[in-house]
Amino acid sequence: MTTQPSTATNSRAAANRALLEKALEDSALNLGNKEYLELRRRVAEKGLLDRQYGYYAISILAALAALALGVAVIILADQLWAQLITAAFMAAVFMQFNFIGHDAGHRQIFRSARYNDLVLILAGFVTGITPSWWLEKHNAHHRNPNQLELDDDINI
Repeated sequence: MTTQPSTATNSRAAANRALLEKALEDSALNLGNKEYLELRRRVAEKGLLDRQYGYYAISILAALAALALGVAVIILADQLWAQLITAAFMAAVFMQFNFIGHDAGHRQIFRSARYNDLVLILAGFVTGITPSWWLEKHNAHHRNPNQLELDDDINI
């Protein structure tokens, strides 16, 4: 049996969203970003900022299944060609875990920071990337995105 949030919880959440939207609007207007505000409003109206729990449930389960399959093939296959193909397959699996970790790092999977952090830690466990390293590197990228002299992601 599922329970619906109370009316007080719904009205508190609506009030918080309204305050956030007002703060975004005030700061954007101060910066002269009326076009951004309009675009954000239209994107939100279409539901494109809503959380996609089903998508992430399927993505995480598929990535775990692919990881299990890859590990099984590596253990069971004793031909070099099979292990080389599996290595390429596992690279794609690890990249999928990186995408999931990236979304968790941006807090877009769950409303709760705790659950997003848990997914980020588990994705990091699989890939060998620590959440602290990712957050530091990703935040540095977002401070100066795509600026050759300042963004280490493109300044190789």
